[in-house]
Amino acid sequence: MKRLITWALLGFVAASVGYVVYTETRPRSAGPETGGTGGAPASMQPTVTVYYFHGNYRCPTCMTLEKYSREAVQEAFSNELTSGSLQWKVVNIEEPDNEHFVGDFELTTRSLVVTGTKEGKPGWANLERIWDLVGDPPAFKTYVQTEIRVFLPEQK
Repeated sequence: MKRLITWALLGFVAASVGYVVYTETRPRSAGPETGGTGGAPASMQPTVTVYYFHGNYRCPTCMTLEKYSREAVQEAFSNELTSGSLQWKVVNIEEPDNEHFVGDFELTTRSLVVTGTKEGKPGWANLERIWDLVGDPPAFKTYVQTEIRVFLPEQK
């Protein structure tokens, strides 16, 4: 009986992970929730996602990292946020549905990750230097904006 329950739980976990992967990677139609603006369908527009990953405990430095990251994105990429070609997401990796991000992006601490197409191939970058630059907001923002531009073809 124990073995049957174990297999059932493993099957449930596998199905849950599959569902999350499917919902995160499926093409979306151009519409209000995707920021579509007419013209090319949203699935044809390259989408860059900037994730700030945090845990349940949020120290002052972690809060500052999120604040500076959000400001860097909003200040330099307001048009891209509006059009939907860039998305900003704050994710608590300690919530059960989000734990997969730790393995997906090889996270070891609170992190800022950019995903999208880089040099014609899907890719991602963990912007680890944010920890070194947290004491220098202008340098922090310049670093984040430069790294995001690598994933935005029209901004290179």
